[in-house]
Amino acid sequence: MAGGAVVVAAAGAVGFTLLPGEESQTGIPEIKFGKQSCARCGMVISDGRFACAWRDGDGKARVFDDPGCMLLYRLELQPGEGTGYWVAEYRDETFIDATSAVYVVSDAIRSPMAYGIAAFATRAAADGALTELGGTVADWRGVLKEMEGRAS
Repeated sequence: MAGGAVVVAAAGAVGFTLLPGEESQTGIPEIKFGKQSCARCGMVISDGRFACAWRDGDGKARVFDDPGCMLLYRLELQPGEGTGYWVAEYRDETFIDATSAVYVVSDAIRSPMAYGIAAFATRAAADGALTELGGTVADWRGVLKEMEGRAS
């Protein structure tokens, strides 16, 4: 009996297996398109070009339907050190680090909550989108400042 308890304890110390429906507490949060709602506005997340998420230092994930929702919620909640932020790249919908992304802010961008923000992996990609979308280019600090002006 005691030997079995040691084996079970050792297996638990080595690692664990996620149960169905559970998610890792690290890395990019999984977004279930068409099933999950935005943490700020409550709208169902359906457009992969604008999906974004964060995971705070405690491993708690929040998902959003629009970069504007994530940015405003960040300004409201101040999630703190250790938080990772991700946005979908506008053209290919892959997730990139939101703090190093380059953003185009334009009225021509039809994002889910009409904040008009699209993320790009590089400055060259953002500059290329300006001819189609118009607007301005901003980095992480610049887009946060843009959203500060809209918060109220």
